[in-house]
Amino acid sequence: MSRIEIVLAEWARARGTLLAALDTLPEEQRHFVPRPGLWTPVQQVLHIAGAEEGWLRHVLTGELDDWPPAYMGTAFELEPVSTVASLKVLLGEVHARTETYLRGLTDADLERVVETSWGQTYTVEGIFRYVMEHEIHHRGELYLILGLLGIDVPGF
Repeated sequence: MSRIEIVLAEWARARGTLLAALDTLPEEQRHFVPRPGLWTPVQQVLHIAGAEEGWLRHVLTGELDDWPPAYMGTAFELEPVSTVASLKVLLGEVHARTETYLRGLTDADLERVVETSWGQTYTVEGIFRYVMEHEIHHRGELYLILGLLGIDVPGF
């Protein structure tokens, strides 16, 4: 199995548990705020999608001149997210671009060093592993919100 296939398989498992968590979220709770200053489930998901989009399309491909607004913690209420299903569609659209990009790489490409617009350097593989870890972190926050709502979180 190539390193790219390993990254994709690990990410598929992580994404599957995020989607399973969203499947348990009642529509009427998608804007639940655990306490003032914390993010809603909608904001968590927009942040996950925005970070993936930013790393791929701003840092790696240069398609975007800057980070998507959702990553910066702004424009959450402006996003056209009306249902849990639409959150899942957004995650799928963003991740499809990521998978297409990854599948176009060789294992040697994963070692390429990329400099960000803020002057830090990362390997391509390091970027994708960071984005996956970031998603897992915010999935954990979503699990916490579900627990606060008295909803059983899906198992691993």
